[in-house]
This record gives sequence, C-alpha cells and structure tokens, in this order.
Amino acid sequence: MDDRATPDHGSAMRWFGLLLLLGIAAPHAAGALFDAVQAIRFPYEIAYGEGVVWEQAALLGGPRAYSADVGLPFVVFHYPPVYHLLVRAVGTLAPDLLAAGRIVSAFAMVVFAGTIGAIVWAATPGGTRELRLGAAIAAGLLAMAVPNIRAVGLLMRVDMVANALGPLALLVAFTGRPGLWRTVGALTLATLAVFTKQTELAAGLSIFGILAWSRSRETVMAAALVGAAGAGVVAILQQTTGGGFMTHLITYNLNRYDWAGWASRMLGETTNLPLALAILGAGLMSIGRRGGGLGPDRTPLARAVLVYFAVSLLTIAGLGKSGASFNYLNGLYGAGVMVLGIGLVQLLSGRGREVAVGTGLAAIVAGWLALQPVARLRQFLDTQDPVQQALLVQAIADADRPVLSDDMVLTIRAGKHVLVESAIVTELAVTGRWDERPLIELIREGGVAFVISEGRDLGDARRSPGVLAALNTAFPRVTQVTGRHWLHRPAIDP
Repeated sequence: MDDRATPDHGSAMRWFGLLLLLGIAAPHAAGALFDAVQAIRFPYEIAYGEGVVWEQAALLGGPRAYSADVGLPFVVFHYPPVYHLLVRAVGTLAPDLLAAGRIVSAFAMVVFAGTIGAIVWAATPGGTRELRLGAAIAAGLLAMAVPNIRAVGLLMRVDMVANALGPLALLVAFTGRPGLWRTVGALTLATLAVFTKQTELAAGLSIFGILAWSRSRETVMAAALVGAAGAGVVAILQQTTGGGFMTHLITYNLNRYDWAGWASRMLGETTNLPLALAILGAGLMSIGRRGGGLGPDRTPLARAVLVYFAVSLLTIAGLGKSGASFNYLNGLYGAGVMVLGIGLVQLLSGRGREVAVGTGLAAIVAGWLALQPVARLRQFLDTQDPVQQALLVQAIADADRPVLSDDMVLTIRAGKHVLVESAIVTELAVTGRWDERPLIELIREGGVAFVISEGRDLGDARRSPGVLAALNTAFPRVTQVTGRHWLHRPAIDP
C-alpha cells in the first residue's frame, strides 16, 4: 500500500519534531557564539597547536615561511596560507593575532552554518515555504551546535575557514543561472578551500564531477582557467620559498598510519551516534521517494549535496593519521546536516509514515542535542590560572636561552619565537624526514633554559626517545604551575 494514500497525520505531527529541534538548537547555537566571544577575549591557549598557528601567521611573508631550511628554530607550515592571510588582515584591527585567528574562525563558523541553511532552502523547492524555512533554520543552527564543529569554531585553526568554503562553492555552483563564470566562481571558492587546507577536496571534486557530466565543455574550460591560476600561485610560492612550499604541505604531512589511534578516535565519535543515525535515516528514507529533496527527482543542488557527502565519507580514513583529531570529520558532519535538513523537508512534506519518520528523526536529534551543554567553554576557563600563566610568560621573557613549551602561546606572549613544535618534529624525526640530532645536542649542552609541558611525565607521543632521554637528564626538577602546566628545570639554576 502506498504511504501517500494513508491519512495525513496533520500539522501537529508535521511540525512537532521540527519545532522541537528549532527550540533546542537555538540556545545551543547561541551558546557556541557566547563561547567564541569568551575565546576571543581569553589571552592564553585553549587547545594545543594554537601557538604554532600564531607563529606561522606572524612569520608569513618573511624568509622563514615555508622555508627549505631545516635548522633551528624549525617551524613547519602545515597548511597553505589563505587562513593566515585572513588572520593578518583581521589582525590590523584585533588586539593580537591570537584574537584575530579566533575571530576569523568564529566568523567562518557563522558563514558555514548560514550556507548550510541556504543550501537546505535552495535544494528543496518542492516543499512548502514554511517547512523549507523551518528546516533551513534548524540545519543552520544545528551546524553550529554540533560539538565537534563548535569546538573548532572558537580556535585559532585553519579548519573552520576550509570547511565553510566548500559548501559555499556548492551553493554558488548549483543556484542561479548556470554559466561559465558561475562555474569559475564556484571552482575558485573550492580552490581557496584547498589553499586553506590541502585535503579539502570534496567540494571541487563534486562540482567538477557533476558539471562535467552535464556541461562538459564549459566545465573543462572553467577548470582550466582556475587550475592555471592555482598552478601559477603554487609556482610562485615554490620559487620564492626555494622549493620549501610543497615540502611543507606534502612531505611534512605524510605521517604514519595508526590503526589503534583510528579505532580510538572512531570510538570517541560514538557520542555523536544519534546524529549520525538520524542523517543516515533521513538519507535512506528519502532517496527513493519522489517529491524533491533527495528523491529521484532531486534538484542539481541536492544531487551535489549527496555527492559531496559521499566524497566527505573518505575523511573517516584520515582519522588513522598520526596526530589526527575529531576536527577531520567536521566537513562530513556539515554535509550530513545538509542531508538531514533536505531529507526532513521531503519527509515532512509527505503523508502517513513519512511524516512520522521525519518527526521522529528531528526529535532524536533534538533529544541528543538537549543532553549537550549549552555553554562549553566556561568550565574550561574556570580551571585556568591566568596569574600563574602570566608568571610563566614573564619567566620565558626573562630567559636568556630558548624555551621548549608545549603551550606555544606562552612563548609568543613572551615575545619569543617558537623553537620547534614538539609533536611535528617528533613525527618527522621518527619517519626520517628531519634530523633531530642538533635539537638533542642543544638540550644536552644547556642551550634550552627550561621546559613547559602539559603533564608531569614528558614521555608522551610528542617526544621521540632521543629527545625524551635528553630532556629527562637535563631537567630533573619538576613543578606543577597550573592544572595543565608543568615546569621542568635543570638540577641547578644558572
């Protein structure tokens, strides 16, 4: 029996789940913005790695940016320069580059959420205006409320800008009147995503793959124009950095693969399982049903969302890379929220069981979200000790030799340069792509004043056996300064 022939469940059932999701997602999205404002005002590190991104932004344009020199100090530029250029631009108005970096990420999170909402609206012309608007707003709010996304949206990291550019490229490519210059604009945005984070390929592949099928000549021409411009930029950067640009982006990013780490990180994502199941349910229940949305009569934009989601699934494999983290999946979650939003419009526009399923999926996501804290950062900030961190900054400033600090924000706050980022130089040394012997010799000869770590024991994944042995010998006195800062000093202070 056709579900569409069954009695309609009425407007109450049609709107219950969606209104519930809207009501719960709204304060969580507001909480994400509140957290971002607090982060921008906080002068110290929130997550490991912000300091090295600050250092990269500060060095951009100078001789050490993407340098082929492997001597000390040695800072790897993990990603292309788009984010850093944005930070430098905003930094002309912000208190410092750390605040600027967090402002850029927060703004990108808002753009990301708004674009997702716009895609849900544009991809569902078959639904009623009210349902489309409700689902679009709910999808945008949900995108900001997903814990993984909001955790990155307040940090000085490249991820959020790269994540925002991909959906924006899709929106440009598949809305409005098609033409050469629209395709050029879309592929330019997709290329900017790659020039922000070199693995952000899903949007460009999706756009080219779909448009090349239907408008091959125009698409190939647009791709040639954008590709030539991108290749020219790479060639210039290669020339100006003495060949170091591609070495930093590719060679220094070929980390080891860790199956145990992959399993551990995937296990950590089980907290988002209700959202993942709702996305999967919306896709499976909608894809075979007519009525627009994700069905066989879907719009080109909805088709692009499905392809984008499928390509983004490949990022799951990236979680096995040494040093990978939950942020690798943020693009996938964004694509999934688009699938969910479009699927909800299609289901809730139907009849009978479709409405019940759509309502149930929206209610599941709302219930899952209700269990998450509305404000997440305040609890972390309450555990920090800005007075003691200021004293550490002063100690680094007063030191007459370099300091090795896991919290590199402290180093830069003290007006000093980062000597090395421990995690990346360890990875490069273990894989034979960087000679750590000068660093070990510097430690043994007293060339390092002291060490600041995030734990009493230095023996974590950020230290190679050789560096660890040298540090333990040179800095036997250990004192806890804050809840997450440990000071390692030599046996006799100079």
